[in-house]
Amino acid sequence: MAKKAWKVVVVDDDPVVLMILQTVFMREGWSVVTAGNGIDGLRLIREQNPDMVVLDLMLPALNGWEICKILREENTIPILMLTALDQEDHLIKGLQLGADDYVTKPFSPREVLARVQAILRRSRPEKHALQILDIGHLCIDP
Repeated sequence: MAKKAWKVVVVDDDPVVLMILQTVFMREGWSVVTAGNGIDGLRLIREQNPDMVVLDLMLPALNGWEICKILREENTIPILMLTALDQEDHLIKGLQLGADDYVTKPFSPREVLARVQAILRRSRPEKHALQILDIGHLCIDP
């Protein structure tokens, strides 16, 4: 079974974070688009229709809280919040706004990759993995 080439948008105002995550995801053969501020990030997410969004919260122009809120009003795209805000209240707010996971900085790139892969497995199963089952007179089409 071929590996799915996911499309990810990473929105963060730290160029080092963008470079690290772009490298990690591209090593997996994924398509990665990055933005350094909230307005560009939201525009790219809408234009690119990615499989996943990795979103910082403290962004110039439009913060990650607002982007998450807007995205949840529009669709169910998976969102991983990646931020320096490490208080429990921030984590709870992020999850309540609709984020699928929340990772604090500093972060392990391998952990972020593993969490993104887990979210994608649950939220976007590959279509070819579903099979029609014929059992006697019963046909099950998932």
